Amino acid sequence: MRLLYKKGRPKGGVKEMYYRVEVKIEEREKAIEKMKEEAGCFVLVNNVPKEGEDGYITSEILKAYNLNIARKGSKVISGF
Repeated sequence: MRLLYKKGRPKGGVKEMYYRVEVKIEEREKAIEKMKEEAGCFVLVNNVPKEGEDGYITSEILKAYNLNIARKGSKVISGF
């Protein structure tokens, strides 16, 4: 559909214009769950050996990291 207007400048201009918008909002549970899962992931890089005298289990490193973050008020070292 194409609106046709007369040639030239309109007299008095447009005083009011109305728009009608129809919106349907849906919650996509699968997409939301995927985003939550991705947001909860992070990489924890360390130089702690897996084996030997100074070796640690990965879960222990994560616990130590979380304890350290809790003590420092959620500040993370950046600048790698």
